[in-house]
Amino acid sequence: MYYLYKRDNKGFILSIISIILTIISIILAIIFLVERKKKQEEKELDDYLENSIQ
Repeated sequence: MYYLYKRDNKGFILSIISIILTIISIILAIIFLVERKKKQEEKELDDYLENSIQ
């Protein structure tokens, strides 16, 4: 139990920072994939509408 109170502050801070950066990168990757899929769907819809007009 004593070990829980006596932590290595540098290692603890680095681990917290790495966890935060990992979460941020996961969120950014999800946003990027959703935007890419949305753009692809818009392009497919534009192509479909353009071909249906001809």
